[in-house]
Amino acid sequence: MSPGERTASGHSEIYIFSLLYEAAQYAIEAARKHAARRMHFCLHSLVSSAFCIEAYLNHVGEEELTLWNAPERKSTRTKLDLVCSRTSIVPDFDARPWSSFEWLMEFRGKIAHARTEIRPFSNKPLIGDPAMPEREISQVEEACTIENAMGAVQDVRAMIEIIGKALGSPVTPLLAVSNTQWTAPLDD
Repeated sequence: MSPGERTASGHSEIYIFSLLYEAAQYAIEAARKHAARRMHFCLHSLVSSAFCIEAYLNHVGEEELTLWNAPERKSTRTKLDLVCSRTSIVPDFDARPWSSFEWLMEFRGKIAHARTEIRPFSNKPLIGDPAMPEREISQVEEACTIENAMGAVQDVRAMIEIIGKALGSPVTPLLAVSNTQWTAPLDD
C-alpha cells in the first residue's frame, strides 16, 4: 500500500442463490442463440435453477430463520417443509410453481447421481452415414428443453418471491447478489 492510500474494512454477504439464478437465465439466453448446443445450455440452466432454490432455502433456513446449522444435512424437501412451516406457506405441489420443485429436485438427483443409460433400438433408419444410425437420446437430454428450462427459472423465482414475501421482504431477494458493509477510515 502506498503512503496516503486509504483503506476500508468491512464484510460482504454474497448471495450464491442470486448468482445461480443469473447463471440459469444466461444459459437460457445462450440456448436460444446456439441451437447446436441448446441441450447443454438447457442442462446448465436446469441444474442452476435446482441449485438456486436449494441455496435460497439454505440461506433462509440458516441465516434468516435459524432453523438448522450449516453443517447439518437435510434433504431439500425437508428444508422447504421447515421454511414453509415457519412462514405459514402452504405449497400446492399439484400446481405451479410448487409442482416444479419436485420435478427439479428429481432432475437434480438424476444429474448428481447419474448412471450410464442403455437405450435399445431396432429398425432405426440410417441417416447420412449408412454405417452409423442416429443415436438414442437419454432421459436427461429429453428433459433439457428451453420450455423446461424457462419454466424452471420462472417457478424458482416465484417460489423465492413467495418465501421472501412471507419473510417480509418488500422486493424479490433475487435483486441483489451481495450486501457489502464497510467502514471508512477515521484518519482523513
